[in-house]
Amino acid sequence: MTKKILTDNWVANFLNYLNVEKNYSPLTLKSYAGDIALFEDFLLARTGGCQWPQVSILDIRAYLAQLNTKHAARKSIARRISSLRSFYKYLIRENLVRVNPFAKVRTPKLEKSFLFF
Repeated sequence: MTKKILTDNWVANFLNYLNVEKNYSPLTLKSYAGDIALFEDFLLARTGGCQWPQVSILDIRAYLAQLNTKHAARKSIARRISSLRSFYKYLIRENLVRVNPFAKVRTPKLEKSFLFF
């Protein structure tokens, strides 16, 4: 079994955990899966592989720089960081990785919305 297949199982197991244990909605699961897949695609292009235990803060900075270059909305960037942070929390809980590289990554400040009645 290759590392790619192994890490695909990690993502599938995480999504199953969110579905079964956390009872997340199908739309939320789709968002998490998409956010993880986008980061995985970035890693494959950047390093030629996707090894979740080896992701570094430099990889994350490069990813965030790419998102900014593509003018991704702050809200989208914040959601992607949150999804990946949760994924790594799960990997730590399952003893698959030792460190959450997203733990100290700050989410961008979001614009405040005001409700007028």
